[in-house]
Amino acid sequence: MPSPRERLPAEMDARRLELGLTWDQVAALSGVHRETLRTIRRGTGDIRSLTKSGIEKALQWAAGSIDAILAGGDPTPIEPPREPDRPPAPEREMSPIERELLERIRRHEAELERLREEDRALREKLDRLLGESNQQTGT
Repeated sequence: MPSPRERLPAEMDARRLELGLTWDQVAALSGVHRETLRTIRRGTGDIRSLTKSGIEKALQWAAGSIDAILAGGDPTPIEPPREPDRPPAPEREMSPIERELLERIRRHEAELERLREEDRALREKLDRLLGESNQQTGT
């Protein structure tokens, strides 16, 4: 039977996989450097309380879960893990009003894009004309 210090990396890895996270994501979410996580996973070195808190937060464990593992107990999840292979909810058919609104939004977005392009072209033309005018007047 593995020691509690040997169990910690296995518990961390199992929870990470449950949550669908990479070690880089755990590092980012915990605020703990990747090398520190690697050291902990190797079972070497002391673990500071701030490091424990960050890891517990990233792995969605209750505060004190790492100490519980190190004392021979189990971590306490604070949120159920995401279901990684859960199929998307089926799309429902849009009502005629929703379809009409969506079409209006698309038309307005297209018109807005056309106006942005027109504005850009006019600004470029104005800049060019101002530049020519300044050259003619010597300013």
